[in-house]
Amino acid sequence: MFSVDVLAGGRPRRRLRTRLALVAALAVAAAPVLSAQGFDRQTVERAHRMLAQVRADLLEYYYDTTFGGLDLEANYARADTSLDRAGSVQELLGVIAQFLFDLKDSHTWFNPPGRAATVEYGWRWTTIGDSCFVEWVKEGSDAARKGLAVGQRVLAVDGMSPTRQSLRLIDYVYYALSPRPGMHVTIRDLDGAVREVDVLAKVTPQPRIVDFTSFASISVLIEESEQRRLVRRHFTRSFGDTVLVWRFGNFAFNDSRVDEIMGRARAHQALVIDLRGNSGGAVATLRQLLGHFFDRETRVATLKRRNRTEPFRLRPSGKTPFTGNLIILLDANSASAAEITARVLQLEGKATVVGDRSAGAVMVSRQFPHEVGSYERVLPYGVSVTVEDIVMADEARLEHVGVTPEFLVLPSGRDLAERRDPAMAKALALAGVRIDPTDAFTLFERR
Repeated sequence: MFSVDVLAGGRPRRRLRTRLALVAALAVAAAPVLSAQGFDRQTVERAHRMLAQVRADLLEYYYDTTFGGLDLEANYARADTSLDRAGSVQELLGVIAQFLFDLKDSHTWFNPPGRAATVEYGWRWTTIGDSCFVEWVKEGSDAARKGLAVGQRVLAVDGMSPTRQSLRLIDYVYYALSPRPGMHVTIRDLDGAVREVDVLAKVTPQPRIVDFTSFASISVLIEESEQRRLVRRHFTRSFGDTVLVWRFGNFAFNDSRVDEIMGRARAHQALVIDLRGNSGGAVATLRQLLGHFFDRETRVATLKRRNRTEPFRLRPSGKTPFTGNLIILLDANSASAAEITARVLQLEGKATVVGDRSAGAVMVSRQFPHEVGSYERVLPYGVSVTVEDIVMADEARLEHVGVTPEFLVLPSGRDLAERRDPAMAKALALAGVRIDPTDAFTLFERR
């Protein structure tokens, strides 16, 4: 079985407050995009086996043997019974997903089978503060024809109010668990007018269908719905020897560019690391980056596993640590390894944090792929299981809390519409460079 240690926000990354949340999300009017496979007893039996495997993964790997006080066996029994009462494949998958959601854990979730079609909604939303805004609209899409535009406030999606707490659940439903051919959206224009529109998606059938839906791996699901975030590569801009600005898109495995860019940073008086939209990644890369700010081995957190507790220590990544002015940019989509980076350096007095409060999705998980079915009709699926909890040096957890910036800078809807980046402008001002928010937006063009 293949598994990796990751500090990645994944989906869902936000706390799910009630058992009814997923049920309500699945009950919206728009029909899901499902395969043409029939709903028969064999399908139900396969769902039972999937649920049993999910339970087995929790019992063997979950970091907390008390499951946060949840009676796992009673919860499993309820879910198993609910499968027999389900009226559709959509409900079957929802029952399995809810079984994991009840743990209220940002890194434990069900990766459902793939889809019988690709779905393009033609627009993307994002969280700023506690609100949701249109972040991007595809030219020529139905969303564009219906008048959706960057900077509009999203008040409701199929009757669900998208907030910091609920948006990741909505993401999970629409992009992974139950994609659908359209949605009913309530928006507020920049002039304050409120409108309701029905936005149709572009649905492209897949050439091959397997049972519930055609399979898509965990990485594909995550990447697809993470397209709203910044491009997952490193970009840098220098302002002479005053400041190096680094957009750090993802904590990828074996990332050699981290050492290379930190080597360049030492020739500057200040370093701005833009972790906005960074959903985390490999623990090894987190250690690699943080090690460039320490000159000796340092304990910065505690890792709690199911059978032991151990210190999270950092070792220097180079001969000379960076000691210049360090500013870190966060937003509501900065998660896991990005949050650990910011909080460690904040607590150590090595960095100033600017932007929005981060996601509050800070655990260490492993991904476990599985399959069910016969040789000729195999149904792949996956489970993400939290294997470690993280307690920071101040004895506080970031899970469901996030990192609070010293300078809270939230772009408005009009800032989005007019392509302004006040948070980057503030970070550069702290680093000694004055720049207009409009010019700050163009440093790293967002696509």
